[in-house]
Amino acid sequence: MRGITYFRIFKNTRYMVNLITQVIKDITSFLILLFYSTLAFAFIFLVMDKEDPKLIDYIKISYRLDLGDFDPTDFTSMQWVCLFLATMINMIIMLNLLISIMGDTFGKVQENAEIADRKELLGMIIEIEALMFWKKKCTERSYFQALTAEESEEIEKNMNTRVTVIKKNIKRYHLETIKRLDILEGMLTKMQTKSEGEKKEYKDEKHSNKESGEESGEESGEED
Repeated sequence: MRGITYFRIFKNTRYMVNLITQVIKDITSFLILLFYSTLAFAFIFLVMDKEDPKLIDYIKISYRLDLGDFDPTDFTSMQWVCLFLATMINMIIMLNLLISIMGDTFGKVQENAEIADRKELLGMIIEIEALMFWKKKCTERSYFQALTAEESEEIEKNMNTRVTVIKKNIKRYHLETIKRLDILEGMLTKMQTKSEGEKKEYKDEKHSNKESGEESGEESGEED
């Protein structure tokens, strides 16, 4: 079993080693229940056998029953009932429960695959450093950094995406600014035109008032 852990050297097998380890940890409680159930049915079949039975033989039969391998040729009615219960509990319910547990474990490992990969790699490095006896007195802490090509490409892709978004925003703001400037320019032109019109009206009115004043003065002189 120790040899399997050395497959952590390779990235593709490192994930599988971690998955196998997690599955074994998660099914420990299940294996205890399955072992108890298998042993219980072995004792039940042992009690029903009126001949000279051997416990080890019925443990083997019960284990084979878990895998769907059984021969009920000479079974009695009670043995058939026990066979039905054993197939329902051990072979159908328990083994399907095992598949469900393994599926949940696979999901958890898949979610934390990157973190687990780093942990396995660090664990392997620590094991190698443990063999370096000349570094055992070294207590200085250090950091482990890893940068892969995939991560670099992903970072570059994200940066390019952000730059593209920024360019689009700048272009949009530029167009909006030009549009607002055009509106302001139009408003200023209208205000300037209106102001010039008012000035012209004021001059015309002033000129007409002046002319009317001169005419009034001439009429007064003629009367005198």
